[in-house]
Amino acid sequence: MSKIHKNSSLQIFFCPASDYLNQYNETGSHGQISYQFLKHLAAKPIVKSLFGAVIMSLDVDPIKKTTIVPLLKKEKGGALTDYDSLYFYIVSYFKYVGSAQYRDAQIVHHIIPFALGRSFNLFFLFKDRKKKYIIGPIIGPHINTQITADEEYVFSEKKSLTIRFKEFIYQSSKTVLLGLFGKVLHWLSLRTIRNADIVFFSDNHAFNYHKKYLSKNQKGIILDTGIDTAIFKPQVKKVNEKKDKLLRVLFVGRLTKRKGCEYLIRAICEAKKLKKDITIHCDILGVGPLRDELVSLAKELGVSKNITFLGGVKSNEDIVKNYYKTDIVCLPALSETFTVTKEAMACGKPVIVTDICSNAERVKPGINGFVVPPQDPGAIAKVLVKAAGESELIKKLSLNALKTRPLYDWSNILDSYLKHIA
Repeated sequence: MSKIHKNSSLQIFFCPASDYLNQYNETGSHGQISYQFLKHLAAKPIVKSLFGAVIMSLDVDPIKKTTIVPLLKKEKGGALTDYDSLYFYIVSYFKYVGSAQYRDAQIVHHIIPFALGRSFNLFFLFKDRKKKYIIGPIIGPHINTQITADEEYVFSEKKSLTIRFKEFIYQSSKTVLLGLFGKVLHWLSLRTIRNADIVFFSDNHAFNYHKKYLSKNQKGIILDTGIDTAIFKPQVKKVNEKKDKLLRVLFVGRLTKRKGCEYLIRAICEAKKLKKDITIHCDILGVGPLRDELVSLAKELGVSKNITFLGGVKSNEDIVKNYYKTDIVCLPALSETFTVTKEAMACGKPVIVTDICSNAERVKPGINGFVVPPQDPGAIAKVLVKAAGESELIKKLSLNALKTRPLYDWSNILDSYLKHIA
């Protein structure tokens, strides 16, 4: 492997750059992280060109000096399967191994996702010793085994009989194939990660989970994922000091079991029991298969007047407007939901998060937010009661939340990335 000169112009081959590339988190955080990674890396003067092969892509704004090629065509928004990933891993290699994009690149980078036993990369398995091979930043696994990566399958009971039958065939064949070839896939994954010259991890949680798979003396480096700080920023115009005692709470996310919105709704009910005179209102920003069920739950608990379902959003700018209107953002997820945490804090909003995965690394309880156990509406309620009517507390938390902003600035993150790969 040749050493890259710091004054050279970098050509980087990203394969895969993502599974489902997207700009506004429509299909999950992986695609948006990859898009922002490419966008801000392309802005660095040392970068000559980027080539990104992805499994699928929604419509995204073009990136200067960057070519993005999706290798699958499906109905817009259609869920990807493990078979789609397998197709990509094999076809992308034979399609591009002889290409100028691969031949001229000094860096070969597999961004995300990467999961042991599911992901592999033939470019890494048959590496060119003159190039540098990089994986990551790898994100830690979800902790709740009842929640699938593709949340649509959790709610299959709401689908037609035909779709259910197709999904049954898919899941059955997947189970059989994993039984037959699971050890082979695990070996391919293990060889892929061990053939990387550098493996980046998004946080200590991800590193601690994966470090047992690294070979001796292999580089494992923490490189966090960022957010677009040009959009997610504190409100510029001066606003009047908060005079009323109304606590404004915001939930952002898909209305699925994994995001845990149910526990926030129950917490509002509990908070009203703990403090009879509390004034509180929660905006729920997001769409998903549990909407009707959550509306019914709010009605059943007698908190419908305290909750507004805002529906979905079309852009990050729409999300920011809702951050500005709230006092605190609550993310009661059953598994990781770190992107919204960073967005909220970069806008100067404290957060309530569950004590899962890497959240404890990002939120300092009582300083810039609060950490509560998962599936515990009572714990959330106590935080809401504590924050209600306490404008000075909200102000202190907000100022401290803003201090995390440079940590999640993509430009800063990619400066660090370039130092490590040089």
